[in-house]
Amino acid sequence: MGAHYAATMALLVSEIRRPVIAATIAASLIACVSAAASSPPAVVTLDGVSGVRPGMSPAQVEHLWGFRLQLEGGPAFPGCETAVFRVGPIRGSVLFQNKRFRAAWFSRGIRTPSGIRIGSTVAELKRAYGSRLTREHALYVRDVWLYYLRRSKSPHWRLRFDVSAAGRVASIGFGDSDDVAAQEGCA
Repeated sequence: MGAHYAATMALLVSEIRRPVIAATIAASLIACVSAAASSPPAVVTLDGVSGVRPGMSPAQVEHLWGFRLQLEGGPAFPGCETAVFRVGPIRGSVLFQNKRFRAAWFSRGIRTPSGIRIGSTVAELKRAYGSRLTREHALYVRDVWLYYLRRSKSPHWRLRFDVSAAGRVASIGFGDSDDVAAQEGCA
């Protein structure tokens, strides 16, 4: 009975280990996916967003940002695709034209090297960038101003700061000059 008992226990232990091993592997895979998604864009500059620059493919953007984009387009604007994403503290959207990155906008979780983030005041924005800022009225939202910071060297990409009627940065955009300034998407 001792040998039979030892064999039964060994079989039982191996049967118990199998789901434990499977659970460990599954947890490791989830951790890898979470780790990849935990390094999304956090700093936006005039040179790009965590390595992403206009002209890159969706695959290049996904690789650099560590998560998949669910691009959607429509027949009204051929070649135009957008994606809204939410990864950790980051909330944003991207615009691709003909499978090339054109611009991104963030409504949460992003900052500039000068410390401007969602919620910063217009006074802080002006203090950080001074006379380099230009501004225009938003077309469709009353009392909202769009402030722009233009890259001095070519290509002349821009940062866009949408400032609410309350005088606070509500979103930060980056991209090709024409695309980040667009107020009508791919129109």
